[in-house]
Amino acid sequence: MLSELTIFTKTQKFTGKVMIIYFDKKLTDSNSHNNERVTTKKMDLKEIFKKLKNKNTLLILLILIIIALMSSVLKQIFFAALFIFIAALSKFYYRFFKSTLGFDFVLYGTLMISLVYTNFILSFMVAWIGLIFADMLAQKFNHNSLISLFGLTIIVLISKLFIGYPILVSLILLTLLYELIVSVLYFFAGSNWSKILVFVSSHIIFNMILITSLTNLLMSVM
Repeated sequence: MLSELTIFTKTQKFTGKVMIIYFDKKLTDSNSHNNERVTTKKMDLKEIFKKLKNKNTLLILLILIIIALMSSVLKQIFFAALFIFIAALSKFYYRFFKSTLGFDFVLYGTLMISLVYTNFILSFMVAWIGLIFADMLAQKFNHNSLISLFGLTIIVLISKLFIGYPILVSLILLTLLYELIVSVLYFFAGSNWSKILVFVSSHIIFNMILITSLTNLLMSVM
């Protein structure tokens, strides 16, 4: 009886010792694995933030998003500014060559912005700023400039009726309509019919050249 009890006790102690050793080993292995996983995660996050910090990725990404959202607006502003600049210089020849010829970029630039972008504000800016600067640089800002400004304003408003039609047809019809409006106004303002005829005919020819030669090219980039 004593021997059996002793054997049972020894067996129980031995078994318990084995279980304790096994449990401790399992717990140790589990903790080691978790520590390795946490360490790995910490290293991954650290590397990611380090790359973002070094390359300014967040800043670049933000800039790209803003550019993408504003690309159409920036393009409109860019071409409006370009047309204003060209229009302002287009009458500079008048300083050295006084004539009634109508060679300028004001009407064409105004109509392109108005028909392509359908933006009243930019259209009026191209018309008014372009013409005022052009006549001031040409040293010919007078009452006829005010007539031209009025004619450009009317033609921008009317151009909204031509949206959706072929742009070449719209440009030609609006150019002819503008020449008709300003011709009548020039006549009632006291201008000579011969001078009006020279200006209008040369202005029509010059704008037709611009319409037929530049429009398709500009449409591909605007």
